[in-house]
Amino acid sequence: MTKATAPSPEGFPRMSAPPASARDVARLSRQVRAYARLAAGQSARRLRSWNPPLEHINTALRNGGEKLLQRAREMEASNAYAARAVEIWSGYAVRDGIRPTIRNARARAAWEDWVDDCDFDEIDGLAGLQDLVAREVYVGGEAFVQKVMVGDRLTIKVLPSEMLPLRDLGLPSTAGGEVRSGIEFDASGRRAAYHFYSRHPGDLSSGKVTAPPTIRVPASEVIHVYERRNAGQIRGLSRLAAGMIRLWLLDGYDDAELDRQRIAALFAAFVTRPADEEPSSLLGEDADNPGAPATADTGADDQAAVLDLAPALVQFLEPGEEITFTNPPQLQGQYEAFQYRNLLAVAAAFGVPYHSLTGDVEKANYSASRAAQLDFKVGITRFQNRCLIGQLGAGLRRWFLADAALLGRVSAAAARERWVWNSPRWDWVDPKADSEAAALEVERGFTSRRRVVESRGYSLEEIDREIEEDRFRVGPGNEERIHDEEA
Repeated sequence: MTKATAPSPEGFPRMSAPPASARDVARLSRQVRAYARLAAGQSARRLRSWNPPLEHINTALRNGGEKLLQRAREMEASNAYAARAVEIWSGYAVRDGIRPTIRNARARAAWEDWVDDCDFDEIDGLAGLQDLVAREVYVGGEAFVQKVMVGDRLTIKVLPSEMLPLRDLGLPSTAGGEVRSGIEFDASGRRAAYHFYSRHPGDLSSGKVTAPPTIRVPASEVIHVYERRNAGQIRGLSRLAAGMIRLWLLDGYDDAELDRQRIAALFAAFVTRPADEEPSSLLGEDADNPGAPATADTGADDQAAVLDLAPALVQFLEPGEEITFTNPPQLQGQYEAFQYRNLLAVAAAFGVPYHSLTGDVEKANYSASRAAQLDFKVGITRFQNRCLIGQLGAGLRRWFLADAALLGRVSAAAARERWVWNSPRWDWVDPKADSEAAALEVERGFTSRRRVVESRGYSLEEIDREIEEDRFRVGPGNEERIHDEEA
């Protein structure tokens, strides 16, 4: 029974709490832990203003994707850090091209002939188109590669995100499904077609200002390259999105700081004279009225009231006159630290190392550079495997082999051959140590020469063929032939 103690100040008896059982303590502990786990879902005072909508990324892109894309394009064109991030990403992802290992000789020869002549616009080879796709996916969030037959020749065309409307235009579906964000789905939910604009809606170089009509292109003739970040996502999201606002605000701050320092560099001096005195001869004379002192109102060039300063100048002042020099504000000591922290966050959002984004290697050392490059390599490798190989490479292989088999350029067996795509080589921070480690793994059977060679972006058959050619060239009796070839 609860026992009463001395009365409280209000006159009521104090009641001593009953002793808590172990079960009560355990239950209370579980409640506290459950609350802590769900603290991010509470509406406490500090979280009361944080109420994001629970909407799918498809809805977010439909509502705000167009404005986001406009800002991403503008930032790539006008912001130095954003432009640098795009160059770094596409450069490391593609370099001199992602090439497949094709063991069938006829198929390999046909492929090598095609990659140099695959661009519908007849500007780039396949490596250039891969780089263009990587840039479009990074900035615009996605790229569309369209199959275009020119006679009996297979060509491909790269289309940017703007060519497919994000907003619903009331387009009808002929496949029994629906059209969402420009993509037509059939009754089972699979992609049936893409409704592209007939021309870029922002390209007014032709003089046409009306909205372009849409053209239905079957899904079998389009490769949609984008990074899926959410299940069910049907359109791509720019990689600049996470750091775009911070970088835009930082760019405005930098511009204001630069303008402030420009004004501060305008070193000025002011002459103060007693009242009721004639203007000083320091101000010069009016060009139109000799003998009269120049002022801001009567000076011929509106600059006569400015005192010219010169090195080793000795200037005599009239009695009572004083010269006051301006003391403009200078950069504070926190500027570098402020910039560093913000650009560090931008680099993390853009997925590129800080020192690569900014060119600032002052804080970089061997260990930090190696760790940053390893993390960056993971992101680039994932992008290559998912987008440039898994989506673009697989689609190009399917189109090429189907077209080549139809024209009799490859056999049916070659058309079923599995290809291994070789990503570009990755420059090592310590080439000697890494190459010795790779050789040791091959020697001890942990990997094969093929995997090591392909990890550097080459084909094992190509390397072996070149090694054999080198051995033949340096063999007995070949010195004169080699000399003739080099001559």
